[in-house]
Amino acid sequence: MTTVAAAESTITAREAALPGVYTAIPADNLPEHAGNQKRLEAGVQKFLQQASVQAEIAAGKDVRDCVADALPGLLEQAQLSTDVYQPKDATQLAGYGRYLLHSHAKEGESFCLQLFAFDARQKTPIHDHPNECASFILKGNLSERIYRPTGKTKDNTPLADKTDKNARPQGSWAGFGPDELGVPHSLKNKSGAIALSVHLYRDMDGLSEGQQIAAKTKFERTPKPPKPAVAPAE
Repeated sequence: MTTVAAAESTITAREAALPGVYTAIPADNLPEHAGNQKRLEAGVQKFLQQASVQAEIAAGKDVRDCVADALPGLLEQAQLSTDVYQPKDATQLAGYGRYLLHSHAKEGESFCLQLFAFDARQKTPIHDHPNECASFILKGNLSERIYRPTGKTKDNTPLADKTDKNARPQGSWAGFGPDELGVPHSLKNKSGAIALSVHLYRDMDGLSEGQQIAAKTKFERTPKPPKPAVAPAE
């Protein structure tokens, strides 16, 4: 019988040492989580060793771009046990769970894969990213809302207005894009059950000091102007 201690990989133990970043996993589910991490690690390493991928890298393609392009297939091949991933607090609107699936810390090509677990109707705060992100909807349906910064409150809280909305159904994938930097957005679970998304973040390994949190700035919705007073009927 596999013990929890034997099942824990180095990444699992280091993830557990960051309770302010990642959601705790019950001890009974740790072997499955560690197994997911190990299979994904093996899959990523095997992928990067392929001659065709090595040729692309030698020609100047970034390692992160290669992995991002292959992300849906890598996740499918890893055969993740997804039942172990639950929201952190189903009673809170922003009580989604965050889990580390993979950490690649090599200098000049660092990235990580984080999984988010949303309960029905849960959503992220409005935020932007310091690094580019690729994402894949593993389970359920999410809605992505795009915003534009509009200013700040008197206490210096950034404000933003909604400008667009993208449907992110199960199986959808969105890749890196430099035009996404500095653009606030939020994700909301539109499913009636738990939804899971996997995000690849460039230039952060998910474990090093100062490189765990993907969100850079959090915003609040710009308050709607008060409705004009209705003149009393004569």
